[in-house]
Amino acid sequence: MGIQYRADVDGLRAIAVGLVIANHAFERFCPGGYVGVDVFFVISGFLITGILVHETSSGTFSLNGFYARRVRRIFPALVLVLATVSILGWLHMMPNELLSLGRNVFASALFSANLMLLSEVDYFDLAARSKPLLHLWSLGVEEQFYLIWPLLLSAVAATRLSSKNTICIVSAISLVSSIYLTRTHSAAAFYLPLTRAWELGAGACLVLFRDEILHLMRSRLYSELAGNLGIAAIAAAAGLFNAKTPFPGAAAIVPVLGAAMFISAPGSFSNTMLSARLPVFIGLISYPLYLWHWPILVFSELLAMRPLSIGERLICVLASLSAALLTFLFVERPIRRRSLVVPPLVGAMGIIVALGITTIEMNGFPNRIPEEIRQAAAVVPGRDFIRYGECHVSATEHGQLSSNCIEKNRKPLVAVWGDSTAAALAAGIYQLDDRVRPGIAQFTLNSCPPVLVGALELPPSCVEANRDIVGRIIKARPDVVLLHAIWNLYWQESVIGPTVRSLKQEGIRTILVGPVPIWEQPLPRLYANYYAARGTALPTRTPEGFRQLPAEDGLRQTAEKLGVQYYSPLAVLCSTSGCLTRTTPNVADIIQSDIVHLTPKGAKFLAKQMVDDLGLAQRIETPEWSGK
Repeated sequence: MGIQYRADVDGLRAIAVGLVIANHAFERFCPGGYVGVDVFFVISGFLITGILVHETSSGTFSLNGFYARRVRRIFPALVLVLATVSILGWLHMMPNELLSLGRNVFASALFSANLMLLSEVDYFDLAARSKPLLHLWSLGVEEQFYLIWPLLLSAVAATRLSSKNTICIVSAISLVSSIYLTRTHSAAAFYLPLTRAWELGAGACLVLFRDEILHLMRSRLYSELAGNLGIAAIAAAAGLFNAKTPFPGAAAIVPVLGAAMFISAPGSFSNTMLSARLPVFIGLISYPLYLWHWPILVFSELLAMRPLSIGERLICVLASLSAALLTFLFVERPIRRRSLVVPPLVGAMGIIVALGITTIEMNGFPNRIPEEIRQAAAVVPGRDFIRYGECHVSATEHGQLSSNCIEKNRKPLVAVWGDSTAAALAAGIYQLDDRVRPGIAQFTLNSCPPVLVGALELPPSCVEANRDIVGRIIKARPDVVLLHAIWNLYWQESVIGPTVRSLKQEGIRTILVGPVPIWEQPLPRLYANYYAARGTALPTRTPEGFRQLPAEDGLRQTAEKLGVQYYSPLAVLCSTSGCLTRTTPNVADIIQSDIVHLTPKGAKFLAKQMVDDLGLAQRIETPEWSGK
């Protein structure tokens, strides 16, 4: 019961890899393209089960032969990609990044990248999009399937159990697990082979229930409906799903069922279209194309030191196609049919494993990079210096704001109200010379600008918390209130007006403080990318890499309309020659810890200038916080 070559299945591979690449390179236009991986799983289950069933029934099955074919199919391109990525990582990555890469090279070479990535879910050393081997999680799932599936089918045959019943039961358990874990532990549902097995099992059922499917396909109408609706289901998932869709879970049924329906109906119009030469050709090189596309995108963005434009991403896709074609012609095809290459390929993969282990043991080879660059690139946002959990809380915890957040024995008393950028500003003021700095009353909330009315994406909990805070501020009677936030969506008079008027009617001096610079990528990442690309430190000021902020001009106009003073951090931190990247000539004194948040040194730098500019400094005699 062998399965003959199906050109349309190669065409379906082209659709699958095309969706994944479109999602990675042009996510806005293909938000659910990640379902291409699920289509690959169905194809793999279909093809591998077909081979196993055929060889088992004909008495030609050999476990060694099966795994040898897998080595010849999988290892050549993978060894090449892992070696290339390791070299590029050595040349262009910071030690913490190379350490992460070493872990993922090691795991990918042992086909357990999915398990490694699952272990890093709560490990915020690197953003996901900076990991060039992130996509190999799916290869880990497939290879774990290849390891277990022939053993399972052999065990079923030896015990004379029903293959159909066994695979259906296993797939049902897997699907239920996927739906449950997607709700309770989404990362585990995404990466674990248990929760993905049903997708491969769907492909396997196309083989095990072949006779029943062939009977249905005798109807031309059913065949056309199955094939065309299958492609339509995959397209709908790719277009309608997005990063917020709970996945895999029940949502994965749509692309999986679509792929299964397509494969079940080889005579439909859609199957005929995907049997054409171009989709079949793309399908033939889909494996190296999948391997190459993500590292090319990641390293291109790393070297560009900014998000890539659409045109640049298109060039990356074309480069991926070229690399895949060369790999197919000069690496895969010459090796695939040579049985004697298996030991050298295993040896080459062993070298890759050793390379990953060495990178881990050497902690990313830190001596490749000057220490000051390493220090700047390793900066991460801090919580302690903004008094997190005491004077800076989430909106739902606003009742936990401590009474110690108000310095009652200092004058002038400056209240700082806003989001986490305001918390950094308050921390900066508190770091100033204790003999001259003003008193501080800090009221700051995670991701909540100081507004009293619902607006756009603002959660109701923010409005509720802010109404409590304005009461606390009025009770504290500060001399000045600084309203500070990112303001990207909330700078209009209709939004800020109620806040300003509620303070002005109490006779409290109110100052609107504009946004700090927002970078296209985390500033420490920009330090790392600049050194990787140019071999020198990022300049003290740079004219590139930060976003233009419409809130700056809009907020200034709002302040004029409301009759309050406006203060611009951008005027302090930026000039015509660019925005500051550090507070002193020392490279390690980086000014921001991510795309927006000031470091302690950056916060102190801004606070000193602001206190001087606004005339808030005053010599005082009682420096302690109340209650201490």
